[in-house]
Order: sequence, then C-alpha cells, then structure tokens
Amino acid sequence: MERAVILTRGATLQVAPMAVADFREPVTLEDAERDHIRKALVEANWVVGGARGAAARLGLKRTTLISKIGKLGVRRAGDGR
Repeated sequence: MERAVILTRGATLQVAPMAVADFREPVTLEDAERDHIRKALVEANWVVGGARGAAARLGLKRTTLISKIGKLGVRRAGDGR
C-alpha cells in the first residue's frame, strides 16, 4: 500500500490488479483504507481492542482505530446507523 501511495501521481491511488483483488477500478486512498479497516474488523469479529482485536491486527492504538472508524464512516454491512 505504501509503495502504491509513493508511486501514484494525482488524487487516485493506482495499484497493480494483483495487489488489491477486490477493486476493479482505481480507488482513492480513503476507500482503500476504509476497506482495509473493515476487513480487519470482520476478521476480529468487530472487536476493536485487545490482543486479538482489529487495532492489534492493524498495528494501531485502539483510540487511533476508533478515530479512523468515525472519520472514514466504517460501518457493518447492512448497519443503517
């Protein structure tokens, strides 16, 4: 991801198709980050803190992850809240 950010010119992140298989077209860094956080939350059964929580999986502090979740609008699929 870091390499893609460094090598991309302009406002849209350009990644090799193999690097991010879920995306069919160019995405923004914000979209990629939101998707990455959502996947970590799903893997952690939506537990943010603790040794097996999403924050630990992402290498972030719990409070930093909570802030990013709010800023990026990360929600569970089908969660209308």
